[in-house]
Amino acid sequence: MTLLAALYFLAFGMLGVYAPWLPPYLAEKGLSPGAIGVALAVVSTCRVVFPPAWGVLADHTRHKRALLAGTAAIAGAALVALSWFVSPVLLILILLVHGFFLTPVVPLLEAATLGALGQARGLYGRVRLWGSIGFIVTSVTTGVVVSRLGVSSVALLAGLPLVAFGLVAWRVRLPAEPVSSHEYVPLRSLPWRALAPILIASVLGQASHGPYYAFFSLQLLERGVSSVTTGALWAIGVIAETALMAYSPRLFARVGHITAIRWAMILSALRWALFASTGSLVLIGLGQILHAASYALYHLAAVQWVDSLMPPSRRALGQSILSACAYGLGVGGGLALAGIFAKPLGASGLYAAAAVACVLGYVVVRFWMPRATRA
Repeated sequence: MTLLAALYFLAFGMLGVYAPWLPPYLAEKGLSPGAIGVALAVVSTCRVVFPPAWGVLADHTRHKRALLAGTAAIAGAALVALSWFVSPVLLILILLVHGFFLTPVVPLLEAATLGALGQARGLYGRVRLWGSIGFIVTSVTTGVVVSRLGVSSVALLAGLPLVAFGLVAWRVRLPAEPVSSHEYVPLRSLPWRALAPILIASVLGQASHGPYYAFFSLQLLERGVSSVTTGALWAIGVIAETALMAYSPRLFARVGHITAIRWAMILSALRWALFASTGSLVLIGLGQILHAASYALYHLAAVQWVDSLMPPSRRALGQSILSACAYGLGVGGGLALAGIFAKPLGASGLYAAAAVACVLGYVVVRFWMPRATRA
């Protein structure tokens, strides 16, 4: 499990550099806000379009370890290549390569981890929490490095964790042989009735984060809140997320995955309603604790639920479809809609809409799930 924990640390450590620092890096290179939006949308689009194809390939290949290591290393090398910025067109092409090869990395890692855990999949959260720790470590250390070396170092700092991921992945034991061809379950025979409500709720729940990811820091800074306080508020969310992941084996031993998803939706709606109705930093800080529900509780339950539903020959596909819905269509769509409606709705209106999305997600899971799987 140590190597798998290291892979989560590196994969989400890359995001700790990429998410807060890539936009300033692109701005320093002379891209306009519109061009930056297009550049970031390229990667989001890849996360919607390509995951199912990668999942099918992963389920059929004899070389899962090579696929995991190779895709991560190429995605990382593409980010490093951004250091040699030439033109906006070339930058878009490089980000397209990065997004294409990054797409399968986390779903393959999820499938590999759950496969390694087997009947002990309830311990998944204690492995996954190393991703959150990686995010915290790199986001903090990158700020220190940038203060000394400048924003131009961001591309290299973002790419190196993925290159290291590729090297570490070569040492992870993954199934070398695919399931015999006659054991592959046809796509039409997959448990779509049970999957559909979770996938729809995933889109709604993760799309609700759009206003938060896009504007939370900006709104605080515009109010005169210091960058230190803003960073501390972000840290509260990630710390709460990590704590829940550590506690998750006991939690899931008491409640089922579907019950956990319903609670995640309810608490997410409460979080966004709080953000919509108050400007108090104390209450916002308390709302940040609910990131443990809106992200961590949902993610842990959904990943394990989908894994339990999918036949062994289709588990990588299951995680890829979940990733495409939650973090491609959900997060990407939420960011786009937040940008479109930011002016007409304002911050309060955006968060109110996010709360409504989570209520709809709860309704879908509560009433659309097949009766035998509602527990």
